[in-house]
Amino acid sequence: MGVVQVHLLGPVEVVVGGETVDLGGPRSRALVARLALAAPHAVAVDTLVDDLWGADPPRNAHNALQSVVSRTRSRLPDGVLTSSGGGYRLVVAADDVDAHRFTRLAGEGRRREALGVWSGAALDGLDDAPFVVPATAALEERRIAVLEDSLEDEVSSGRYDPAGVVAELTGLVDAHPYRERLWAALMRVLAATGRTADALAAYERMRVRLADDLGLDPSPMTQAVQQEILSGEVAASAPREAPPSRTNLRTALTSFVGREQAVAELSALVTSHRLVTLVGPGGAGKTRLAAETAARVAASYPDGVWMIELAAVTDPADILDAVVGALDLREVVVLDRAAERRVDDRTRLVEALTGRQVLLVADNCEHLVADVAAVTEDLLQALPELRVVATSREPLDLLGEVVLPVAPLDVPMDGTTPREALQHSAVDLFVQRARAAAPAFVLDDATLPAVLEICRRLDGQPLALELAAARLRTLTASQVAARLGDRFRLLTGGSRTALPRHRTLRAVVEWSWDLLDEAERVLAERVAVFPAGISVPAAAAIVGIDEAGALDLLTALADKSLLAPIADNLGEPRFRMLETLREYGTDRLVERGEADAVRRAHLAYFRRLAHDLEPRLRRREQIEALAVLDDERGNLLAAVSYAIDSRDGDSAAWIASDLAWYFSLRGQHDEIADLSARVLAMDVPLPPTPELVCVAMRFVAQIDDPRSRAGRGALIERIAALREDPDLDREAPTVTLILVATDLFSTFGDDTGRVDVSEIDMSAALEHRDPWVRSAARFVRLAWQDNAGAATRGDEDDLAHALEGFREVGDRWGQAMGESTLASAYERAGKLDVARDHLQSAVELLDELGADRDAGQLRARLVWLAVGDQARTGGDVATLRRDLAVVAEEARSLGHRDTEAYAQVAEIDLERWVGDRETAWRLATRLVTELESDGSAFRAPQFRAIALSASAVATLPYDAAAARAYLARAAAEARRARDMPIAALVATTFAVLAAHDGDAELAARRLGAARQIRGADDLGNCDTVTLTDTLGESLGRARFDALVAEGAALSREDALALALPES
Repeated sequence: MGVVQVHLLGPVEVVVGGETVDLGGPRSRALVARLALAAPHAVAVDTLVDDLWGADPPRNAHNALQSVVSRTRSRLPDGVLTSSGGGYRLVVAADDVDAHRFTRLAGEGRRREALGVWSGAALDGLDDAPFVVPATAALEERRIAVLEDSLEDEVSSGRYDPAGVVAELTGLVDAHPYRERLWAALMRVLAATGRTADALAAYERMRVRLADDLGLDPSPMTQAVQQEILSGEVAASAPREAPPSRTNLRTALTSFVGREQAVAELSALVTSHRLVTLVGPGGAGKTRLAAETAARVAASYPDGVWMIELAAVTDPADILDAVVGALDLREVVVLDRAAERRVDDRTRLVEALTGRQVLLVADNCEHLVADVAAVTEDLLQALPELRVVATSREPLDLLGEVVLPVAPLDVPMDGTTPREALQHSAVDLFVQRARAAAPAFVLDDATLPAVLEICRRLDGQPLALELAAARLRTLTASQVAARLGDRFRLLTGGSRTALPRHRTLRAVVEWSWDLLDEAERVLAERVAVFPAGISVPAAAAIVGIDEAGALDLLTALADKSLLAPIADNLGEPRFRMLETLREYGTDRLVERGEADAVRRAHLAYFRRLAHDLEPRLRRREQIEALAVLDDERGNLLAAVSYAIDSRDGDSAAWIASDLAWYFSLRGQHDEIADLSARVLAMDVPLPPTPELVCVAMRFVAQIDDPRSRAGRGALIERIAALREDPDLDREAPTVTLILVATDLFSTFGDDTGRVDVSEIDMSAALEHRDPWVRSAARFVRLAWQDNAGAATRGDEDDLAHALEGFREVGDRWGQAMGESTLASAYERAGKLDVARDHLQSAVELLDELGADRDAGQLRARLVWLAVGDQARTGGDVATLRRDLAVVAEEARSLGHRDTEAYAQVAEIDLERWVGDRETAWRLATRLVTELESDGSAFRAPQFRAIALSASAVATLPYDAAAARAYLARAAAEARRARDMPIAALVATTFAVLAAHDGDAELAARRLGAARQIRGADDLGNCDTVTLTDTLGESLGRARFDALVAEGAALSREDALALALPES
């Protein structure tokens, strides 16, 4: 089976490498389910729109679908969700979708295996999408039909447990009273077990039910069964039990947790293949899985299921003896020569097993893998009926061998509840074993964080989890989690009856390490310093060999279950080491005195990588560069941490500086600010060029934080000193723009937003050799003037040149910002349709870039535009409400609280403008409450001003005092932001307040003041348009125009004083 598994026969899930993927909102989960039902074929765009939205699609349905696809694609491995021939498809094999695997198994007659694939109600958790009801019904019908076939086979063969089958059939006819095949099977079983009266009573119950509910008589088939029972043709007889299988399997002393799907898969593979090898690291649960599966399939092997325990075998010559001993075929014979004994053992085995249906489980083969492989191949060739399951840390590498990796138990994502967490096998196992060790232990809100940390840091590995759970006899879960930094000392004390190498975590790992050759050991220990996995080029660099040799070594370590092979974001080979193995490898490096040297090599590699990729983030290849940096993020951060710890200021500053634009493109401004702060806190000299970038990143993070005024002053002084440093590289693109932005920021001397760009010398940026810098400088100048309400006629030329430059170099982010700026200009001009087109273009560019946060905010703006359009022209309110809910839900699932708040403001405006004022007031009250309790969502004063302004208007008809208080706070936030478009928005709300108070002339003057503050009219603001109409009518057009002109003629200071009164 593939790395990506899709589950539809139960909760809809995608599992990648054993870990459940968070698919986000319900629309994304519905999309995955619909595509999985068709996999591996594509589904047309129009079909998807119909199936996801039905008769009530959103506006621009194809764009809405593209948005859902983009968000879903970002959560899946690269290349899984692709466009194809006018539609989309999931690139997974049919057997990797449980619904298709169920169909295949049923078609092959393996009905009980097929039914075992189900884990709950089909498409569980999908309720709204139109395709769900018919798809669920079809899947359930197929399940019941297969169940009927299975039960009929069992009843006709006579091999069944009478009490169990009667109980199962009784429950089924209660649940499905009109399915006559189930009734017929129940009647036959009852009659065959001597319960003729009960069988005839069952027929009568069915007949009455059919007549009363459907007006039908029983079918001829069921009537014939009744006649057979009446005539005695179905005679009472004892069911034929399957003969007990011979076996040496031990009865398990603990519950079997979390591997039902793996048991079903292994059972199926053993049926169709003669050799299946379970591979995985030590402690992964290979032995338990093999034993559990063997016990369940034992009835299919009448001549025996035998466990061959090879862990204690050290001499290859003793392998056959272990097999003979397990099957109890030894003779009391003393032989002098080992070779004679081996021949005798083989002969005895072949003679005993010829023509027999036997399953052998060869457990723990890795230390003798070549010799076990030779014996296995010989026996399989000599015994055509033989089946073998092997467990090993690496494959046997035999022709016809099927290798089944044993994945870790699945660990839930953060944000889960205790009940939800227990549905994940790692948590379930830990809790069961914890309760055995400490019966008072409960999984609740208090213990859940520690349990999740334990499961995650122990990689979902069963043995480690069981050892950790045993520690709850004397420690709390939080104390166990806190001690995992020294896990090898902590996780000891396994079962006394286990082999020594299974009693402690260190012993388990040492066993694997001791099987490595020298080259493999060196690479394994060096991979341990790579927390985010390792690429082939990185492996080649860290051990000083070519990439072909590095790939061979990485593959060998993966074959030995010390690395997990994965594909990186570009589809290239990549390998990940479990955290426990990484900690062991790091310990070995420390013991050898090599840790610092290896970490220095790691640091040097990632310093080069970050520096090489940084300029590509501004070019056409930025998507590929971002993909690499996404893969290597954890390694890059680890490199910076090592540089800081080792006082290497040069490396720390350069890596942080080179990652600044990466984090900005990903919308992770706090992350780069925190990283920069750590670098700047080093008490060592830093190179001026990267230091300037780090200072700038820290400064940007503090602009909107009122608590950081003193800190901002210190940062400004540091920038001023750095710009005079003769070693500063002023030609570096980021440095050039920082210097320009610093000059522009210095013009903001008060809260009026005044700026005179002509006073700023921008020639270094506007004439830079790099076209991206020239475009970015024009864009910065344009944005600064717009922010200051100082737009000029040259702005259109600046924007056109900026966009042209961004297109020339292929920077999607720059193009998106340009399209967004054009959208704002058209919105202010009242051309909402044109604005929407530009905004949609920006969203598509950001989706291509994977900039989820920025794209989400623009989606919220798109809906807000539609809300404004509805207020003017009418429209489908239900669709708008649904679109707003989708934006909010998607933002919430991604943790983008600011975008969710933006959608909430649009929701308030929508309800107000469609006339549902009470709902608008209720939403406004909730939003203000959240604003006061959740500063993280509204840290920027711009957001706070927008939220308070919208809430004030919605509250005004119901609580004028509260509305005035909201508006006073909005004015204070607007002044603090020094953002003139925001100040103008709040000024317009003050005009609404004046009109509400009956002062039409003040309202008109405030509209004029808003024009002065913004530098232009805002015809995209519905309140502006509405006030213009109502005040023009009440005052008369001439008087209204004169008052507006009076307000617009004020100085900036006077306009702000009039329109944003301080009390």
